[in-house]
Amino acid sequence: MGKRTTGITGERALLLLIICFLISIFILFFYGDEIRDYKMKKKASHVITLIEDYKQTHKTLPVSLEDLGYQNPSSPNNYFYDIIDDSTYCLSFMHSIDYNICYYSDEKKWRRE
Repeated sequence: MGKRTTGITGERALLLLIICFLISIFILFFYGDEIRDYKMKKKASHVITLIEDYKQTHKTLPVSLEDLGYQNPSSPNNYFYDIIDDSTYCLSFMHSIDYNICYYSDEKKWRRE
């Protein structure tokens, strides 16, 4: 009688590894931007809180994020702060070359720009 083996053979292991790799690439390709956007919005909530606290304390908006003691990291994950009027601001980050994602303080919502 022949010897019967159980378990994963080298060929099956390689095939399984290739399938896992392709699934990972698929997830990163289609969901990578959403994951990054979620993380950027989550981190931005801290910056928004700093701006709102400053606004409440000083009765005016800060001129820049540096006024809050916030330093942008030296990476593509920077926030951009723009004053729209005396009480409204936009906090944004670059999503791609085509557009930014911006939080408008008067609407308290994120929008693609």
